[in-house]
Amino acid sequence: KWISLLPSYFSAEEMKVSFHRGMNVAPWNFDERELVPVSGGWMVRDRGTEGPGDPLLFVHFSGFNYRSFLRGQTDHRALAGAYADYEGMLLTYAEALKQSDFEKYEGLSYSYNHFENGFQILSLQRRIFRSLTDEGYLFPGPFSAGEGSFFEKLKKKGLIDPSKASADKVTNKNIRGFDAKLKYVHLFFKIIQRVIGVRKYSMMIRFLRRFFSEENQAFLLDKKAGKRFK
Repeated sequence: KWISLLPSYFSAEEMKVSFHRGMNVAPWNFDERELVPVSGGWMVRDRGTEGPGDPLLFVHFSGFNYRSFLRGQTDHRALAGAYADYEGMLLTYAEALKQSDFEKYEGLSYSYNHFENGFQILSLQRRIFRSLTDEGYLFPGPFSAGEGSFFEKLKKKGLIDPSKASADKVTNKNIRGFDAKLKYVHLFFKIIQRVIGVRKYSMMIRFLRRFFSEENQAFLLDKKAGKRFK
């Protein structure tokens, strides 16, 4: 995000923007860039053109399931079978993962992702902790689970998730039956809009946009906290 601001502070003579097509090939530009196999690699050119293109330098494998890669599966929502020209490159990467120690290290737990007693830390809990410390609350340590700890206060308020699978990993892309569930959410808000009118509905959703940020949920732990929006 900071890099995006550079053109506002530096002239074209002071900085260089590269338009090399072989840099940062990623799911969000598969529809723009075509891969053409050549001896020892691939060339990248604009789709629909016949030009020689640029050598493929590096790929951003965003949104892929790396465990699936190890099984030779290259499914991705951005692909959806539409870009067969990428299949060879993706399978080459899958083979490279198999030959590496990826599986060994991928299974390691992240040291700062759980309290000292093993319970996982949710993004919501991290943001509440930050909000409370900003307001002057003091705790023995962020990962402590002893008396007077942040964990103990969360537990008393029912804010600990005992599930082994982190809720942070659940998104609209992997939750089952999301489209069907979304219909009920839409119906719920349609009813609210009809009841309160479009003016108040517009005001409400602008308020909720701020209210539902994780930083503004400190009141769940302490009613005296979170009196101002962040």
